[in-house]
Amino acid sequence: MDWLQSVGAFDAALYRCLQKEQAVTFDARQPGWKPQVVERLRHFLIHADRGGHVLIKTSTAGGRPSTHEVANEILRLALSTAADVVTGRVVLADGPVYGDYGEECRRLGWDALAEEAGAIVQDLNLDKATYVDSTWPLSSMYLSADSVVNVTKAKTHRRFGVSLSEKALLGALVGAVTGYPKLERRHRHVGRLLELIARASPPLLSIVDGLGGVEGDGPMGGRPTQSAFLCVGTGTLGPDLRALVEMRFDPALTPGIIRPITPAPLGATAVNWQSLCVTQGESFLPPNTCPWLYRSLPQRRRRARQYRALMEGARDCWPSPSPD
Repeated sequence: MDWLQSVGAFDAALYRCLQKEQAVTFDARQPGWKPQVVERLRHFLIHADRGGHVLIKTSTAGGRPSTHEVANEILRLALSTAADVVTGRVVLADGPVYGDYGEECRRLGWDALAEEAGAIVQDLNLDKATYVDSTWPLSSMYLSADSVVNVTKAKTHRRFGVSLSEKALLGALVGAVTGYPKLERRHRHVGRLLELIARASPPLLSIVDGLGGVEGDGPMGGRPTQSAFLCVGTGTLGPDLRALVEMRFDPALTPGIIRPITPAPLGATAVNWQSLCVTQGESFLPPNTCPWLYRSLPQRRRRARQYRALMEGARDCWPSPSPD
C-alpha cells in the first residue's frame, strides 16, 4: 500500500475498490428495492453461516434524536432476514460512545424489533475484550461472530467529513476498558485503528441508511435530510464510496477516506464521481469544518491542491505505516 500523490491515481484506486467490493445503491423512491436488499442479505448470511452467531451491529452514539439513528424499517429488515436464514443466534449489538446500549434500544424501540426477531441485545462496551495490535480492546462477541451486518446512518461529521460504515466499526471497542468518550485525545489514531479493526473483523456486509440522512454539523448535531438511498456491499469502503456519491461529496476530498491504499493497475481510468450517482436529490450540507465538500471542485488545479493538503494532513496523523 502507498500514499498516492495524484488525485487522479487516487480516483482510479478508489474505483477499483468499489468494483472489488461490489457495492450497490438502491433508490428507495423506486419500487422493488426491499426484495433486492433482502436477497443480498440472504446470500451473504447463508454463505457465512457456521452455526454460531450473527451480529446485527448498529452505529449508536447515545442520546441522539431518532432521526440520527438507523431507521427502524432498515433494522427490522436486517433482523428478520437474519432470523429467517441463519442456524445460530442473532445478536443486536453495538458499543455507544455514551450511555447504555440496552437503554438506547428501549428508547428507540429497537428492543421490540429484537424481540420480534428472537434476537438478543448485547452492549459491546460491557463485553470481554480481545486486544488487537496489543493496544485496542475489541469485543470478543464481535470478533467471534460468523458474520456482521454493519448498519449505519448516512451522516456528516465535523472531524472526518462523514461518518459511515467504516467509522461505525469503532463501536466494537470495549468502552469499559477504554473509558468514555472512547477516543478522547486519541482521534489521530482513528485511520490506522479502523484499518486494524477491519482486518480483524469477521465477514462484513455494510448497509448505509440514507432514508433521511444527517447533514451539517453531525454526527451529534446536524439536521435530517430528505434523501432516499440505501448503499449495500461487502466490507466498508465500497458502501461508503457509494454513499459519498449520493451525498454529492467528492470521495477524494473527504478527510476520512484519505489513507494509504493499493494503487490501481497502470492505465486504470479515473472516474467522474457524479456519473456514479443513482438518486435525484439535493447535496448534503457539509460540516462547517469541510466547506469544500458542498460541491466537488470542478477546477482540476483547485481539486488537486485540496487533495494534496488533505493527504499531508492524513500522513501526519497516521501513527504507523500500513503493511503491504
